[in-house]
Amino acid sequence: MRICPSCGHEDPFWWRPRKSRVYCEYTKCDTLEYNDPELFNKIKEVHPEPYFDGHYIYHITKKGLNIERIEKKLYDFMKWGQEPQEKVDHSLLAMVSPLSEYMTNTDQEDPT
Repeated sequence: MRICPSCGHEDPFWWRPRKSRVYCEYTKCDTLEYNDPELFNKIKEVHPEPYFDGHYIYHITKKGLNIERIEKKLYDFMKWGQEPQEKVDHSLLAMVSPLSEYMTNTDQEDPT
């Protein structure tokens, strides 16, 4: 549970950190519906689009069992991982020169 040192705001206990996404938190849909029905209804109204409440971005996961939230600044930077990511061109790795080209002359000489 997080508490703001300047204003004393205390995060609700039902938000838990997600292990697979470092800065993302989650809760079960049933838990949020029971504890904060107003927020749950707002999130459900805009589903499948994310809901922004002024500080956090919320969305319902693909299976519909959990609701995730992330801070707006982090969302702008990282997204949910659903948007297309920059693709790595692995063919560039094939252009790396063989190790023998990096060896010095002393390494290549015969010790005989």
